[in-house]
Amino acid sequence: MKSNQSLTALAALAIGTSFLCGRVASAQTATPSPTPVTTGSDQCSMGEHHHHRHGSPLAYLSKSLNLTDDQKAKIQPILDQNAPQIKAIRQDAEAKTKAVRDSMDAQIRPFLTPEQQQQLDQLKARVAEHHHGRFEHRLDHRVAKLTKALNLTSDQQTQVKATLEAARPQFKAIWKNASLSKDDKINQTKTVRADTRAKIRALLNPDQQQQFDALVAAHEARHS
Repeated sequence: MKSNQSLTALAALAIGTSFLCGRVASAQTATPSPTPVTTGSDQCSMGEHHHHRHGSPLAYLSKSLNLTDDQKAKIQPILDQNAPQIKAIRQDAEAKTKAVRDSMDAQIRPFLTPEQQQQLDQLKARVAEHHHGRFEHRLDHRVAKLTKALNLTSDQQTQVKATLEAARPQFKAIWKNASLSKDDKINQTKTVRADTRAKIRALLNPDQQQQFDALVAAHEARHS
C-alpha cells in the first residue's frame, strides 16, 4: 500500500511540477517580438517566445487594465528591460528543479516493486514525450513566422528547422551544467545563439539576409 501511495505521489508531483513550470514559463517570458529571430532549446529558444494565451504581457495588461497609449509606451520598455533577467532566473530554476526531481526519484525508487519502477519509467517517458511535442509545436511556429517574414522556400524551411533543433541540446547542456555560474551560462547561451543565427543566415539569399539582419537588429534593440 505504501509503495502504491509513493508511486501515486511521485506521479502527481512529476506531472504537477511539469505543468506548473510550463505555466510560469509562459507567463514570465512572453516578450513581444516582430519575428522569432532568436533560437534555443525547449527551455531557452533563440529569443524563447513562449506566447501567453492573451498575447504579449503588454497586450494582456492593456486588455485587463485598459491602458492608454501613453501608459503602454512607458510600460513596454520596463517589460523589455526585465525580460532577460526573468528568463535567466527561470532557466536556472528549471535546472535546479530537475536536480531535485532526480534526487526525489532516486530516494523513492528503492521502495517500489520492479513492476512499479517500470510503471514509473513509462510515466516519465510519457511526460518527456509531452514536453517534446510542445517543443515541436513552438519550433514549427517559429519556422512559420520566419517563413512569412523572409519568404522561405520549402528547402529553406527544412534546413532552418533542422538548425534550430540542433541548437536545442546545446542550450540544455549549458543550463544543466552545475559547474557553470549564471553569468557563464548566459554568455555561453549567447554564443550558441549567435552561432545558430549565423547558420540560419548562411541558408538565405542576399535579400533574405538583409531582412534577417534587420529582424535580428530590431530584436536586439528591444532587448538591449
